[in-house]
Amino acid sequence: MVGVLAPNLPEYAIVFHGAATAGGLVTTINPTYGAQEVRFQLVDAGAELLVTIPPLLETARTAAEGTGVREIIVIGEADGATPLSDVLRAEPIAPVAVTGNDLAALPYSSGTTGLPKGVMLTHANLVANLAQVEDHLVMGDDEVYIACLPFFHIYGMQVIMNDGLRRGAKLVT
Repeated sequence: MVGVLAPNLPEYAIVFHGAATAGGLVTTINPTYGAQEVRFQLVDAGAELLVTIPPLLETARTAAEGTGVREIIVIGEADGATPLSDVLRAEPIAPVAVTGNDLAALPYSSGTTGLPKGVMLTHANLVANLAQVEDHLVMGDDEVYIACLPFFHIYGMQVIMNDGLRRGAKLVT
């Protein structure tokens, strides 16, 4: 399980799809959360890796204490964290075969009726959701998506990041 604690960045999609390609599961975390809120999600989701950015590294470190997180990877560079660029230079692994029923993402609800809850989304759920919007969003070959909706939220994750990538649109984060 990979936790992603970051704002919308191009690397967000790389981490998300890299984990899915490796057969992993991604939990997307609101980057405005404090350490206790992040810790709750890390523990509840069973995260073992956490990807973040330098300005959120202290929150990530504090949140990861006493959890199953064994490594923090940073988009960019920061002392005491593995740079994502090092991970990207590592020997590639073969994609892992998954079925539509395998979990792919675990975003969390807003917690309006209590604590946030993990929403288990399979590969088939994500594909079906993209198919749902396909005929409703007419796109040309030169489309540009302004990625202002957060990728940690299902709308930003699916309709902006994943649909934009699927269509070959330019995403501006």
